Amino acid sequence: MTTKFFPRLLFLFGLLYSSISFSQDFTSFDGIRIAYTDEGSGEPILLIHGFISNGSSWNKTRLKADLLTAGYRVIVPDLRGNGRSDRPEQAAAYANEAEIKDLILLINHLGLQELQAIGYSRGAIVLAKLLTIEKRIGKAALGGMGQDFTNPNWDRRLLFAEAFGAPDRAHPDTKGAIEYARSIGADLQVLSHLQTYQPVTSPSELAQIQQPILVIAGDQDRDNGNPAELQKMLPKAQLKIVPGDHNGTYKTQAFADAVIDFITDEEAQLMQSIHRFNQAFEVCDLETLDYMTTDNYRHTNGNSKAIPKTAWFNYLKKRRQALKEGTLTVLNYEMAEEDVQLHGQCAVLTAKINVRQRNNGETSERAYRVTHLWVKTNGHWQRAAFQDTKL
Repeated sequence: MTTKFFPRLLFLFGLLYSSISFSQDFTSFDGIRIAYTDEGSGEPILLIHGFISNGSSWNKTRLKADLLTAGYRVIVPDLRGNGRSDRPEQAAAYANEAEIKDLILLINHLGLQELQAIGYSRGAIVLAKLLTIEKRIGKAALGGMGQDFTNPNWDRRLLFAEAFGAPDRAHPDTKGAIEYARSIGADLQVLSHLQTYQPVTSPSELAQIQQPILVIAGDQDRDNGNPAELQKMLPKAQLKIVPGDHNGTYKTQAFADAVIDFITDEEAQLMQSIHRFNQAFEVCDLETLDYMTTDNYRHTNGNSKAIPKTAWFNYLKKRRQALKEGTLTVLNYEMAEEDVQLHGQCAVLTAKINVRQRNNGETSERAYRVTHLWVKTNGHWQRAAFQDTKL
């Protein structure tokens, strides 16, 4: 191995190492081992996965990535019978709200005094029942779910419980789910138990939940009833419909934006958006920058020339090409001395930007005093105007 190759190998290994979510576990009330991942630091967020799935399903979502970027601590369990957690075959291991007890004990195990929680699909069903018991949860989001789970005789639940218990005699509507479960090595009998003993939260129980709740679903998702009807059952709930179907909505940027908008206070959310914008500018991620600037955006540079969004993006395209060709390298791009003034759905940011870059082999360092105008549109912050002065 050459000496030049060895540092590159170490670098690549470091990238791989940093991208892995290492699983931990604890022993629950009945001796069952429950696995979970615990990443980041800051305010804790619990993510609860759906049916025929496990905690790793959150790994490729925009929501988990954005939560970690925003400085949250993200805790993701594998519910019993799934993923790296134990998968007992006995039906009794899933009875009497066993999953709810596991989650309460996980919160205890981690010593959390308060947290927020997000569940999707069956994860939302589990979370709804958890909210009737666990008062340490501040805000919660129930994703991909309507009101059907409140019915103890929900035909869809009973159909899947029977199908996974006797897959050779399964109803045609369940054959796709059974084939998928087999393809990923899931235990069909365990899945049947999970449906048989799935938590049922009645409308009267939901009416007692006092935490703020976001009910969120895709515009093509009515697999589990009407989310608007579920919202009506919760006294402090709001409804958000975003583009998508049941299997894809939770992975989207629109879903992530809506959830983070709900759980985050305005100034923290704005600073998260600014941080994301700066990261996109540093690497010239034009798609993100387009999403995060208004159509009538105005950019005023150091010579006091105001240009529209189209002209600024022409500059960005040239900058992206220089980055790609290697004639431009950004060595450092950081914001300091931030001051934010919120005015309803608008905000003014003043800050100092320090830039160190190499252009055509020459290294330079510059500092700027900047002023941003941000506006909140359709639930997310966009930059509407910018001005900088070279220091």
